[in-house]
Amino acid sequence: MNRNGYNNKLTTLLAAALLTFSMLGCQSNHKKHVNAANVRWRGMRSTLMIQMAQQQFDAGDLDQSEKTLTEAIKIDPTNAKLFTLAGRVALERSQLERAYHRFKSAIESDPQYALAQYFQGIVMQRWTQFDAALVYYHRAFELEPDNAAYLLAMTEMLVALDRTDEAMEILNEKMTYFDLNAGVRLAIGQLYVMRGDYKKAAEYFQQASLIRPEDPLIHEELSLALLASGQPAEAARRLERLCEDPQLSHRRDLVRSLGDAYFAAGRFVEAKEKYLKLTRENPLDVDTWIKLGELAMTLHDAPGAMLAAKKAMKLAPDRHEGFLLAGVVLSKTNNFDRALGMFNQAAKLAPGNSTPVLLRGVTLEREGRLQEAAQSYAEALRRQPDDRRAQQLLAKIAAQSEQEVLTRD
Repeated sequence: MNRNGYNNKLTTLLAAALLTFSMLGCQSNHKKHVNAANVRWRGMRSTLMIQMAQQQFDAGDLDQSEKTLTEAIKIDPTNAKLFTLAGRVALERSQLERAYHRFKSAIESDPQYALAQYFQGIVMQRWTQFDAALVYYHRAFELEPDNAAYLLAMTEMLVALDRTDEAMEILNEKMTYFDLNAGVRLAIGQLYVMRGDYKKAAEYFQQASLIRPEDPLIHEELSLALLASGQPAEAARRLERLCEDPQLSHRRDLVRSLGDAYFAAGRFVEAKEKYLKLTRENPLDVDTWIKLGELAMTLHDAPGAMLAAKKAMKLAPDRHEGFLLAGVVLSKTNNFDRALGMFNQAAKLAPGNSTPVLLRGVTLEREGRLQEAAQSYAEALRRQPDDRRAQQLLAKIAAQSEQEVLTRD
């Protein structure tokens, strides 16, 4: 072969090679374009399907929502939103194990998807695994620090874990950031209720009510905090409005609270009217019979108080309040022996309560049985060491005994 022929052949081979490489490159690019198109198609298809599944979920059609999600997951098995909604369907059905695995798949697909972390926290909370729930809620809040629901869920778990001081600190720290969020102030108020600081609780409930004035729950919390903090007149005003709300007209507890507010405010006639209304509607309402008895004692109506006490004792023989009330009535009417029997029964039914033994001591003291009275006051202190009434009464008897010794000497 001459040199020119060799060069022509080499040129032909090089051209063929270049053509081959070009074709391979085109095939590779074509494959990439096809794959990308498939990904886009799956994404668009799953987006449409998740919208459909969400609408079905919102409408309460869980069966159809689950079917749509199952089909969508086959198309797009890495979509965290699909797994999360599927977990919510399971959660609505109380299928906690199934929900757990759905949310787990969502988190594995996208660890940055806060909603999946949050709902996995709900599963853990329902399983009473509060430490684990706290971890998931905390992750959700870290991912979306502007979501107050995640913050409140996190602090709720802190309270469940008896870490209320930490919960209070976090809520106070975030309160300025969530300046217009009533839920944060409501949560702080509830923590103050747990501490027994009802006046401070009422302040935060008041702030929450200004942010969300249409929420009856906030007004209820505010009313009860006002009542507990010694502001019955304002509590009664707010409870009146709540009781007039047609959506709350079935709430007997609100009516009783209104009666309590009237009672504490000295509006005895109105209080009695509310209590009688409740007992007429439900003659088995022990708590209201006890309230009626206490009101009757305040009005010096011994027969009315004894009637209420007998009702309470008959309806709830395992509760101490009826016997305690009967003992007070009998003691006031100088039936000391019968009163002591009632106080003894009340003390037996409420072994951790100092009031029955305290009143037994007062009755014994009125009879001049000072040594036995002192023993009752000492027992009251054993039951509740910080009971100042028992401390004062015991100190008074000790002083009387000392004075008697000095007088004899």
